[in-house]
Amino acid sequence: MPTDSRTQPRIQCPSYIERFTEKQFQMLLVESAQLLGWHVTAFRNMIGNPEGYPDLTLFRGPEYRLFELKSGKGVLSGIQIHWHAEAAANGVTVHVLRPTEADWERAMDLLAPTTDNVAG
Repeated sequence: MPTDSRTQPRIQCPSYIERFTEKQFQMLLVESAQLLGWHVTAFRNMIGNPEGYPDLTLFRGPEYRLFELKSGKGVLSGIQIHWHAEAAANGVTVHVLRPTEADWERAMDLLAPTTDNVAG
């Protein structure tokens, strides 16, 4: 069971993160999010999973995040762009993350404990 995220130190970015595949990056993000108290679901390859839906759905209390993960050179498909536009039209942000130090830091900011419990 995850520990209280307010007592967790910031998880540092691996120095070799830019060599990660999308799958390796996803595994690291899932493990890190769980350590920070998030419940994580990856819908890839599940029956009924709509094509283009973001890779990770994360919940912690009333907070949630949607993450689309891409390799260093990966691009969003047309159906992914459609899903992101649908989400945005409903006030939800899909965060596109790549295995870079800058995106790791952004992910850790998005997963840090908040006091306002604002979703997305």
